[in-house]
Amino acid sequence: MTLARLPITNCTVGWMFESNPELQEIILPIWCEHEQPSATYLYLSGILTALIGFVGVATNCYVLYVLATRKSIERPFNWFMINLAISDLGLALTTCFPLKVIPSFTKIWIWGKPGCMFYGFCGGLFGFTSLCTLAVIAYRRYYAVVKAHTDPKQVSARTALLTILFVWHWSFIWPLLPFFGVGRYVLEGFLTTSTFDYVSTDSSNLFFCISLYLGGFLCPFSVIVYSYVGIICFVRKSEREISSYSRGGRLGNRRLQISAAKWSALFVLMYIVAWGPYALVCATALLGYKKHLTPYITEFPGLFAKTASIYNPIIYVLRNPSLRKREIRRFRLCQLNKIKISLSERFETLGRST
Repeated sequence: MTLARLPITNCTVGWMFESNPELQEIILPIWCEHEQPSATYLYLSGILTALIGFVGVATNCYVLYVLATRKSIERPFNWFMINLAISDLGLALTTCFPLKVIPSFTKIWIWGKPGCMFYGFCGGLFGFTSLCTLAVIAYRRYYAVVKAHTDPKQVSARTALLTILFVWHWSFIWPLLPFFGVGRYVLEGFLTTSTFDYVSTDSSNLFFCISLYLGGFLCPFSVIVYSYVGIICFVRKSEREISSYSRGGRLGNRRLQISAAKWSALFVLMYIVAWGPYALVCATALLGYKKHLTPYITEFPGLFAKTASIYNPIIYVLRNPSLRKREIRRFRLCQLNKIKISLSERFETLGRST
């Protein structure tokens, strides 16, 4: 059934069609059947998105600054952390402000079909890049813990660079398919955000959805599961051997690697927590239960998924005690300098008055 023949309950949708007929291509019939969302929820969505975007940009820029100004940047493994921060920063910049925030306050998608395509593509590209980078980090942790005794060499600069290039290339392929007529990006929920069409069941769109799931999600997630299951199995087998040594030597180094692997697992866990509710919404539609979806059910899980861009930098700071101490010391010095400046200004004022 075409949109023109549908009874449009959502008056915003009807007005959008009149002002820009091309939007019929990116609005699914399912959203025409629901009442227009309350302005309160639209504004709340916009405020939360702006907050998430601000925190995501600030924290990831901070992590990039720290990694770029420390000697640890010379270690190729840390390049993966830099790549993770870049992809999270890209996700915060392209899916929050202004592409999502402004439509939330204007109550209408103002970017047209090109903006819809761009928004959906960037969400897929940066989201998959973050997941693939987490998969690389997980495998390197697995290698450091389980395989280091047989092949102790560290990752080389060339290997790290080629791996990062492969991650971006792999993540670039899947969200690019709609630009070649395979699948499509559409508006969803409050019609202030764009995503892949997980509702339609035509062959082209199903192929696109399956490709996203297998290539963008299942492959890197399988690497993550394999890596951490391998680490857990190894730790259980060698628990007595590791506990008998308290310091130094190869086992001491391995214990450090296991500790680092636990923090890396936390990165992955928070990624799943962020994207899990939205993945459940998409799976609900793909499994044939789309009639249970409403704008509210799809909007807020999608909003929660955007928080994936802020967890990684926060965890990175928490797992570095020296970094926390340095920032606390820097904060205290800044406060002390402010007090000194304030006191000097007061004494100068008193001197002039006398």
